[in-house]
Amino acid sequence: RPSHLRVSVGSAAPLLDEELHMRIYVGSNADDQSSVWELQDRRCLVFHLVKWHRLEAGNVRDASRTWWRQCFASEEPFENKVPTNAYYDTRKEERR
Repeated sequence: RPSHLRVSVGSAAPLLDEELHMRIYVGSNADDQSSVWELQDRRCLVFHLVKWHRLEAGNVRDASRTWWRQCFASEEPFENKVPTNAYYDTRKEERR
């Protein structure tokens, strides 16, 4: 599901089983915008999650809809309820 993250090894209980705050873009193997995971140094699991709501996908009008105030639905929101101006400036530079 594009709104849930579950990590388990074999038949053991999940290490992580959480609902995401917002939906992610799952994509496919042929898509360079897919959400993927990788194992680094044989001990660290790294997730590269692509937001579902993003300007490049054309499904939002402005960058304010792309802000995540938290990663998982079960955690406390970050201090900033909206992104700082620096976030918007960065997004403008990326589009150029």
